[in-house]
Amino acid sequence: MPSAVRAYLLSKPDFSAACLNRCSTRAPADVSKPYATVASTANPVEASAGVWSPLVQLDGWCPKGGWEGVDPEAVAWRIASLGAAWLARARNVQYQNVAYTARVAAGPLTDIDTSRGPDNPLYRALVHVELTLHAR
Repeated sequence: MPSAVRAYLLSKPDFSAACLNRCSTRAPADVSKPYATVASTANPVEASAGVWSPLVQLDGWCPKGGWEGVDPEAVAWRIASLGAAWLARARNVQYQNVAYTARVAAGPLTDIDTSRGPDNPLYRALVHVELTLHAR
């Protein structure tokens, strides 16, 4: 389902602009500009009558120094909050052989990833989203 969420979010011009049209299921090779990632998390499944409830995580990312003079934490927050706002409105979104509705379960929550070293942090804001899928 990350691909479905990614396609939906990139169809929204303000979200796409906020992440510079860089939204994927993995971090890009170049993390010197803002981007977003969408990934599956632990998926509780309720597969009764063709209905599933997977969990998806949306992350907004921004490197140290920010983007266009804006604080990096604010850039990451903007990406995540725009994604959350659009997903909160997602009702009966058609994708391949399913339709889904989204519910924001948590976030945006902020974090700083220092795995590349303390002098090279990536600022992050994440959102947890529960999807309700119906097979078509």
